[in-house]
Amino acid sequence: MNNSPFQSKPKKEEVSIYEKELNHFLSAHNANISIELLDFPIRIESYTDGKHDGTEYHWIKSIKVKTPEFEFEIKHLFSEFTPFRQSYFDKKYAWTDALSIQDEMYEKSGKFESLKVGSNDPYWKLWSFITK
Repeated sequence: MNNSPFQSKPKKEEVSIYEKELNHFLSAHNANISIELLDFPIRIESYTDGKHDGTEYHWIKSIKVKTPEFEFEIKHLFSEFTPFRQSYFDKKYAWTDALSIQDEMYEKSGKFESLKVGSNDPYWKLWSFITK
């Protein structure tokens, strides 16, 4: 039994579009996001009461984040663990993934301690992309 729609490796075009979306949301940081995929997925089998009820396929090897201040890698996007995605890189989760990356940036730089609501800090630019 296999109920995962993500058995196939995402196409380069899909990755490129998603990277552009993330870069757009993180433009206040002059961020450059690049996503590297695995050649073969990590398969995660799930069971309930001994019965196989699903297989997940994880394709991301790493997400490289580069800004003028620093570079680092993360291993997963928030959306990878979101059920009900329509595609591996579902654009409706790009903002949430950008928030997760931005929070990692602020955690690594120690900027959270000095962040103030209403300040001109680039952190708040991301929130301007939320549509009402």
